[in-house]
Amino acid sequence: MRLRTLIIIGILGGLIAGCGSLPTPRATPGESSAQASPASEHELKGVASWYGGHFNGRRTANGEIYDMNLLTAAHKTLPFHTIVRVTRQDDGRTVTVRINDRGPFVAGRIIDLSYAAARRLGMDDEGTTRVRLQLVTETDTDLPPPVSLARIQAGAFSDAVNALKRSREMNARFGKVFGVESEDGMHRVLSTPMNRREAETLCRRMRDAGLDAFVRAVP
Repeated sequence: MRLRTLIIIGILGGLIAGCGSLPTPRATPGESSAQASPASEHELKGVASWYGGHFNGRRTANGEIYDMNLLTAAHKTLPFHTIVRVTRQDDGRTVTVRINDRGPFVAGRIIDLSYAAARRLGMDDEGTTRVRLQLVTETDTDLPPPVSLARIQAGAFSDAVNALKRSREMNARFGKVFGVESEDGMHRVLSTPMNRREAETLCRRMRDAGLDAFVRAVP
């Protein structure tokens, strides 16, 4: 599907501002108040941030329960369930997210990513980074989320230390997407939820490197 222009953000933003239902953006100290500017006919460039912590488990603007371990994001105007490709400008790392919330309400920022998406981009320690947004598709807001999510399991250990060691090894080789989850005495090395196609692609890379890994569906 051909990428659609994101210039519609400016138009929709004007409509939402007119209804007065959203907070007025406020810049934080030391952050530029300049608004994001279009990069081309099909994309928009600006600053991305991420949110998690005490927001986890709260209801999002579209009525879902926010799960910071899913690949979602908040945007001021794009329709819910819109799929957006987010690319870091400095190193080209990319993540695809689904819009299910509203924000960010800070001048100059154009998208607020979930913790999982921030980890995929390697910006969870930085807090913010400059990105390029590309609109992949829009769906009817009455439809269920269009993204099939999956996780990669890269090992299961009875010893938590060995699981943590494997997790760090995977993150060093394939990006900061792996963590350890413990249940019933087993410690599993699992990726954050991601688009199933992306999970299968990464899993093939891992197997080609001689690693034991497989894709698990997200319930």
